Amino acid sequence: MRKMRVTDWLDANRHAVAEAYPNFREVSHPGFAGAVFGWQGVIQPFLDVVDMAWILDDLENGASVKVCAGGLRHDSGCCRNHQVPVYFHRVTHTWMGYKVLVVAYRPERHPRAYCLSPAITKLGFPLHPHIGPGDSACGYLPSDGILPWDESTIVSLLDFTAIWLAKHIVWMDTGADEKAKWLGIAGGHSIRQLFSSVDPNSPCPCGYGKRYKECCRPNHERNLRASDRQMELIRAVIRQSKETS
Repeated sequence: MRKMRVTDWLDANRHAVAEAYPNFREVSHPGFAGAVFGWQGVIQPFLDVVDMAWILDDLENGASVKVCAGGLRHDSGCCRNHQVPVYFHRVTHTWMGYKVLVVAYRPERHPRAYCLSPAITKLGFPLHPHIGPGDSACGYLPSDGILPWDESTIVSLLDFTAIWLAKHIVWMDTGADEKAKWLGIAGGHSIRQLFSSVDPNSPCPCGYGKRYKECCRPNHERNLRASDRQMELIRAVIRQSKETS
């Protein structure tokens, strides 16, 4: 992380967002505890659907795509041999735009993006595989260390959110359930998956800014032990039932 004063970091990000996302307005008091600033605007990931099949194919195969003010564009430098995805005809909500609120905190606590309207929440989409804490958009895991901590922090988050929204639309249109299509490879969010995959010294996946071992890992470990004990009790009851039947 390049050392910047909080005021300098915020001023640089305000300028960057104004240039890259001119449709987003500033929100001085976003209403979240600890927040230092916010932005609100609309993201329409499939604003240009001319190359949509190639964009979906690139996302599915982990290739890069361009993001311009929230709209996804096919990378003109892409040399892949594209195929039209088999689910392409099912993706019909390409016209949808989402009102998004971005909440910024002091570095190194990760900013968060929330989809306000249409709302994307665990209540509305209980089987959604990638909704973060507090119903925030989970375009990346903070423990992956891919968010830059400089003047491009918020623009990068908005770009990640635009890609996440494109994947959400595909997932929604292909069933919004366990069998629905989520594009690309993404890490699991369960406590067991995080506990086994995140290094204790890495940033905590919750995004609070602390190391995993100093934040959520102890609680995850306690929960896993309790879950394992419960499963063992269930297995013991099943064994006893079989023995007595």
